Amino acid sequence: MKCNKDYDLVGFLNNEVTDIEKADINRHIAECSDCLHELADIRSMLRSLKDAPQIEPAPDFTARVLKAVQSASQVPAPVQVGSETLLDILKYYLKRSPPWAFSTALHAIIFALLAFVFVSQAYQKPATKENIIHWTSLCLPRDATSTGSTEAVARPADILPTVDINIDRAALVAKLRAGDDKMVGNLINRADKSKRDELLAKYNGQGTQAAVADGMKWLAAHQEPTGNWTPSKFGGRDEYTVALTGLATLGYTAQGNSHLNGEYAKTVDKSVRYLISVQQPNGLIDSAGQTLVPAPVLYNHGIATYALLEDYLLAQDYAERTQGPDLLSEILEDSVIKAVSYIIKAQSANGGWGYEAKSRTPDTSITVWQIQVLRLASVLDIEGVEAALCKSRQWLNEVTNDDGLVGYQARMDYPNGPDGLTAAGLNAYRMIQSMPGVARGNDAIAQRLDGLKAKQLAHLRANEPMGIAWGDEHGTTGYTNYDLYYWYWAGPDLMGSPEWDNPPDPRMGWGWNEALKSSVLMSQAKDGRWKVEDQWSVYGGEIYTTSMAVLTLQVYYRNPALRVD
Repeated sequence: MKCNKDYDLVGFLNNEVTDIEKADINRHIAECSDCLHELADIRSMLRSLKDAPQIEPAPDFTARVLKAVQSASQVPAPVQVGSETLLDILKYYLKRSPPWAFSTALHAIIFALLAFVFVSQAYQKPATKENIIHWTSLCLPRDATSTGSTEAVARPADILPTVDINIDRAALVAKLRAGDDKMVGNLINRADKSKRDELLAKYNGQGTQAAVADGMKWLAAHQEPTGNWTPSKFGGRDEYTVALTGLATLGYTAQGNSHLNGEYAKTVDKSVRYLISVQQPNGLIDSAGQTLVPAPVLYNHGIATYALLEDYLLAQDYAERTQGPDLLSEILEDSVIKAVSYIIKAQSANGGWGYEAKSRTPDTSITVWQIQVLRLASVLDIEGVEAALCKSRQWLNEVTNDDGLVGYQARMDYPNGPDGLTAAGLNAYRMIQSMPGVARGNDAIAQRLDGLKAKQLAHLRANEPMGIAWGDEHGTTGYTNYDLYYWYWAGPDLMGSPEWDNPPDPRMGWGWNEALKSSVLMSQAKDGRWKVEDQWSVYGGEIYTTSMAVLTLQVYYRNPALRVD
């Protein structure tokens, strides 16, 4: 049955509706496949018209198209026609035509347009140096007098991506599969169980995946019909609904599930639709009704964007191999571009990110999530991404002391200890330095941070997981030194190092990996969840602990590109 809702989808795509209408439409398309299809069709046509060569048509071209549309749609013509552009006229009819008429007219117009463009191509002016912008690589080397400032990067911070860019999906998938960028290339290998098993064997992750499967099953069983997870049902705060929905989704994408493929395709599809439905016109992904001060806006946004981005890339690879482009990806693509754009615009002057955009008090915990997003988004060639990443090194430099320990908002600032922050900071910096074409050690900041990596790794190796239970066998009472945040970030830092499988002290019985597995596996409840309490579970509850435990046990194949070989 066709949807009988009468929404202004053209106005929605052009940001010409009110915020209330925008939210209503977002909620509706998250559940209505008919309107999602129609929205994708309209978006495709408007984009084609906008991107078409600006060639002067024959004097009667607009009149002929107008007549054809009017005939197909049976909608009265606008009173005034003359100064309006063809695009304006089409918008008029699209807003007033029934779906059947729109479909008929749409295909006729696209056919005519393509024919016109084909015939006219020979008359286009060739590109010149004046209308082509050439950007140089990230963080170019500077002269010997460089102070390491990131202000003079190749891509100015005020160059922001637009929502109108067209992504060549075939070229994108080819880039993913090429393997030049190990972090990005690893993403599409996750769906191949044989490759996951190979990495599990290489890094001694055997015996962990049954726990992962049980955790994923528990999360899927407690997903809301709307696609989100509700933290307050499991001991968390609902202000973090968006972030925790993204975090849970990342556990599924870590095994190669997307909204198109995998055992949990339906779960991912629902969560992606929910996250898109709460995205605001400016690109921010966050739900209304925040009561916390400060509101965790960029926590929600960063983690949600990362989940959408992983799903988008996985879906493109799968679609290229099998069925071709899907309709949800049309909407998802715009959502991702807008969300990444928001992160760029939200960066603070010193290179970090805080709870809200342009925060005067950035912190490392929020910053590393934005870096993780931008690093993966670098494969999309969005203007401003590389500049923001380069600038973020300034923040990492400011909060890292000479012992390599990373602070929260400043050097020596460790409100919950230095372990998790140091692991996250090292991970983030190595993400940046792992980008193809990055000239390592090219300025004072890079030289300093590179020189501290050995000290940071030594600290992490000396502070292995110690999840010692002091309650019942399933951890309902609590754990000592239980820190899933730390273990999530430290795993990629340490995997492959000598201490991964060997104890740093011969008197100890196991290395970091065995300590990690023991701490996490022993704390899982019989129903698949993790009911442990750590310093962050008061905010995220069991959705947080279960999602983070799943992600921690997926380290062997989730992001081995950052391993120490």
